[in-house]
Amino acid sequence: MLRHYIIIGYRNLVRHFSVSFATIVGYAMTLSIMLPVLLLINQRAEFDNFHGENIYRITTRLQLDAIEFASTPPPLADYIQNNMPGINSVHSVLLKDLKISTGTDEAQLQFQTAFVDDAFFKVFKLSGENMGVLDQLGQKSIVLTAESSKRL
Repeated sequence: MLRHYIIIGYRNLVRHFSVSFATIVGYAMTLSIMLPVLLLINQRAEFDNFHGENIYRITTRLQLDAIEFASTPPPLADYIQNNMPGINSVHSVLLKDLKISTGTDEAQLQFQTAFVDDAFFKVFKLSGENMGVLDQLGQKSIVLTAESSKRL
């Protein structure tokens, strides 16, 4: 029975070649266009939703010598907290490349670091092993990834 269906389908493809060709090409083009569009829509809808709602990043852009920097001036955090209604909290993040010298030898380790204020980890829910320690951190504490701690 299946053999007969295949033979009938082949005969129809050969008999109506132009219509069959247009249909197959149309389906192929539709799939090749819609799959990336659906993946893009899905990625945009799920981006950074794991932290919760109503968390926004404010940036300013300065172009200097064809290099683009995305940053926010530090006084802007105080201005937003004091002058804009409905703001629960404002947190600053300062990204720096940090070099650590190890003893007297000339070896240096380089890390990309983020300096944050105390309440940062109460707003951003991070997960991973030993994240319960974050609740007990105070000022001047450091959080390292497992890879960074092995390098030290």
